[in-house]
Amino acid sequence: MAWSNGQPVTAKDLLFTWNVVKAASSKAASTPWPYTGVGTGDIPNGVQSVVENNPHEVTFTLTKPANQEWFVYLQRAHPADADA
Repeated sequence: MAWSNGQPVTAKDLLFTWNVVKAASSKAASTPWPYTGVGTGDIPNGVQSVVENNPHEVTFTLTKPANQEWFVYLQRAHPADADA
């Protein structure tokens, strides 16, 4: 998977984005980030942790079981990314 400029998406990119999602979902979020509360899929409150395993892999640990079909769908929708 790569950005529009051809650079590979890294685990650090994902962690940065995850931290933005958490910050924007906080009741104490500053302008321009509105508080949105718990979003679709219990994001971010349903995620216990996000850990970088290596430069191109992260592990999400959820607070409770989730619908596994979502992950199967994502793999089928983007099969080339699953092998990257």
